[in-house]
Amino acid sequence: MPKLTTLNVSHDDSASTGSFGTAGSPPPVFDLSHLRFPSLSSIRMSHASTTPTPALASQLRFLEMKSGIAGASLQLPLEPFLATLGSFAQLQKLSLTRCFAAPNDRSTGVPPVARPPLIASRLTDLAIEDYPSSIGRIMSELVVPSSTNVFLRGNARGATVALCWSSFRAMLPHDLQRMDILSACKSIEVTVTRRACRVYGSTKGGGDHTSPGMTLELETDFCHTQDHAAHPNAPTARRYILSFLLSALEEIFPSSKTVTYLKIHGPVGAVAADDWINALSPLDNLRHLIVDDEYLVEFPDRLLDCLRAQPVEPRGSPPLCPSLDSLELYGDLDFEEEGMAQLERIIATLQWRRQNEGITTLRVLNVELFSTVALPVQALEHYRREFYRLTFKSGCFLEVRVSPLHGRTRA
Repeated sequence: MPKLTTLNVSHDDSASTGSFGTAGSPPPVFDLSHLRFPSLSSIRMSHASTTPTPALASQLRFLEMKSGIAGASLQLPLEPFLATLGSFAQLQKLSLTRCFAAPNDRSTGVPPVARPPLIASRLTDLAIEDYPSSIGRIMSELVVPSSTNVFLRGNARGATVALCWSSFRAMLPHDLQRMDILSACKSIEVTVTRRACRVYGSTKGGGDHTSPGMTLELETDFCHTQDHAAHPNAPTARRYILSFLLSALEEIFPSSKTVTYLKIHGPVGAVAADDWINALSPLDNLRHLIVDDEYLVEFPDRLLDCLRAQPVEPRGSPPLCPSLDSLELYGDLDFEEEGMAQLERIIATLQWRRQNEGITTLRVLNVELFSTVALPVQALEHYRREFYRLTFKSGCFLEVRVSPLHGRTRA
């Protein structure tokens, strides 16, 4: 078939069901020779696969292989694919979904074979969903430009909370410099909720999600619980996972000087001061910070304490986020227990930062909180005036909504 350029294969085997890494019957594996398909440049396979030879790989521009069955894997050996990966010189799009067999103890953490990586200069889209260590070994064979849109999703079902952080790191190449986007991100978003466990980075500012971007996502027993029975320790586990990710952001994004936008979505009230400091201290050029509690039932008290504190070490260090000019807070105001203490904390932070030289006065301050009881109108007006006085005035917003603790949502 010398003129065939595109091959689409969809194998329907309704009996093939099972957990991740198992299937009812093996999916077919096609032997494709470049001699028979000299013009073939695009392959799409669902519940079917092929292991391209180096000659065939050298002519492909698009490769998509997926198991096609939820929770099942194609069970391909990883090593032959890694050995061929360097031949995909023309590749523009690569999508691999649950393709490879589960790594064994010997293959986990195996250092990369001493071979030159593929300089994937033409690659525009890269998506891999598999075991974290398998994803990392593939990424270690590539040099991915910052113009590539990258989506990596690791299966961490059964992993402990501590292993969830190492699973994030395992999806990245051994040499982080092989992913240019990690050093070029302007926006970072960290999400740890019942629906997602994700880190997103973009070369665009202001939370822009247009390509290119980089998504690191984990499927865990503590998140994605809408399709699975909830783990009994899921809420507590998510608190630890969020803290782990914040304290180690610099290990994912080594060039933090480019970051101007950071959004945190999850159980923010549980984040310790040291973890806030570890996350924010490298971000000297951060301008926009959004902190959004998942269920709107907690308040980031420790964050505000950190934003108005002079770091102890090293001596002479500037306050956290000296360039910050936009702050958004979404959570709970526990009026019955603490009265106006949380609003007073915000005022104290604004006053401290305004009085210290070298710190930008906030241009935007959005505070949207929930309370189980209504606050006095005069008190709210007082704090609105204080916000107005301590910022650049035009971008202030304070709202406290009355709502029970359960079922809170933001419009």
